[in-house]
Amino acid sequence: WGYIERNPCRGIARNPEYARDIRPLSADEHRALLRALDEERREGDFAAAVAFELIMFTGARQGEVLHARWAHFEFHADGRAFWNKLATDTKQKRVARVPLVKFIADRIRVLHDIARPTDSTHYICPSLSDPAVKRYDLKSQWRRVRKAAGLETLRLHDLRHDFISSLAIQGVPLETVGRVAGHNNIRTTQRYAHFADAALEAVTAVRGEMLANARARPSSPQQEGLKFHDH
Repeated sequence: WGYIERNPCRGIARNPEYARDIRPLSADEHRALLRALDEERREGDFAAAVAFELIMFTGARQGEVLHARWAHFEFHADGRAFWNKLATDTKQKRVARVPLVKFIADRIRVLHDIARPTDSTHYICPSLSDPAVKRYDLKSQWRRVRKAAGLETLRLHDLRHDFISSLAIQGVPLETVGRVAGHNNIRTTQRYAHFADAALEAVTAVRGEMLANARARPSSPQQEGLKFHDH
């Protein structure tokens, strides 16, 4: 036995990676998905449904959600709530403080009341047999949810894409989008640039139409005779 001196993989071409089209969900698809998640909470896996909503409304990665523990969530008396991600749990290996909308904060509170964790280090979406053990994945629960929603080809990671796309569509600067998404490289965020461009074009079009309408509107006699005087 001994150490080899040459990497046996050297010279082997990598399989090409093809970028998957990023398409935001339509309003009807969002409604169908939320109905399916309601059903999953009532009749299936409550914790998994909340995990999916956490991805849907924060753009988190599945791994980040599965690593989330009760101690990572922070609730304030004024209604503010935060998810404090550890550097060891994020892809970019940096801590992240994520503000939570009331809808998601309330969901997590209800999940806490149902789970009644005896230790703050327990996972919010743990193994079904032990709250101190991280769940491996959510594949079976996601297949059930997307089938109920009639979205059989929707990947769980597409919820993250949908969230990030929605920020760009609303005109959030790409640099900010990248920080929210936890991208290490702005080139990753550039995949969403066409959504930002479309938002800018829409705003420009609205502004242009407003100015065009103002120019076309006939002036009043008082406006036509308006003069400025030096005092």
